[in-house]
Amino acid sequence: MQKEILQFDEVRPYYDSEVQPAIQKLIAHPLFEQVSRFINPHASVEDIKKSFGNINTVFDFQKNFSYQGVTKIMKDSTSGITVDGIENIEKDKAYLIISNHRDIVLDSAFLEYLLFKNGHNTTQITIGDNLLINDFITTLGKLNKIFTLKRGGGKIEVYKNAMLHSAYIRKTICKDNQSIWIAQREGRTKNGSDITQESLIKMLTAGEKAPGVALKCLNIIPLAISYEYEPCDDRKTREVYISRSDTYVKESNEDLSSILAGVSEQKGHVHFSFGKPITNFINSLPEDTRTDLHRMAAAVSKHIDHQIHKGFKLWPNNYIAADLMVGMAAFNDKYTAEQKENFIIYKKNQLEKLEGDKEVLEDIFLKIYANP
Repeated sequence: MQKEILQFDEVRPYYDSEVQPAIQKLIAHPLFEQVSRFINPHASVEDIKKSFGNINTVFDFQKNFSYQGVTKIMKDSTSGITVDGIENIEKDKAYLIISNHRDIVLDSAFLEYLLFKNGHNTTQITIGDNLLINDFITTLGKLNKIFTLKRGGGKIEVYKNAMLHSAYIRKTICKDNQSIWIAQREGRTKNGSDITQESLIKMLTAGEKAPGVALKCLNIIPLAISYEYEPCDDRKTREVYISRSDTYVKESNEDLSSILAGVSEQKGHVHFSFGKPITNFINSLPEDTRTDLHRMAAAVSKHIDHQIHKGFKLWPNNYIAADLMVGMAAFNDKYTAEQKENFIIYKKNQLEKLEGDKEVLEDIFLKIYANP
């Protein structure tokens, strides 16, 4: 048991016994005051610090601090969050929730808000170690059940990490009965096309002899996340534009800047749609597919994509962008003239921030909204 605990120490979130020491570390950080004032501008920082003395579990921390923060973000930067299909999740079962990925922080943060609000346990949140930018974010993340994916390295290190991640996910869901959220791909979708990476499905079966059996244990359930206004659409446009002619290299503070932009910029309406667990689909596959890793990964990826695409909520902006791309009005029954005018003004303002060929930039921008 002790060996197993040590094996996962570098990737797991905090245990309840570690919460108070972590909180004291959080309080001592220079960023704490700024974050506290953002979450609760009406309370003094000293009062907030004192209230933290009564928090001794991860659940208490999420209930008394994180939930308030996400609620404020939701009220300040969205027109509301809606959900359907949450009845597909049983409260006493653990799941691996696989969703499309549009925002670094808010995809999972809003998910946790919805689960908490509807009486479900929150999930562990999978995040790449490249996003643990400083001690404050690392500590705050681990207090919010972050499970860290180790990125980079050579082939041997990548293989070892895949084995570690797979073993941890399997232990958390199949033995500890705790759910995990993970994105369908590494990095946010930049072009509005949500496709599950087959390498993710392969990672989930690492170290297991029977891929089908390994995946059934995880109770995988797809989740579609739809933003009316794409988080960081201008930044995504710029990245795709540069990547067409050169290797895109992130600036030193780019991840943090994108996190802050995603949190603060207006996103309009946001919708979450849970699909159905894929266990029955796996059972329906031929035996030779369930036992072949490559065929299994391909089949499961396509099925997850099908459910996410089916659950994706299309907003007027999506239809407007599709019509603007082809210069037609095929979907003009899906939006009003005012909505179209507002989107065109919004597009113009976002693209004015960017340098480059305006026609190419506009094409990339529109595809973010039109591809769905």
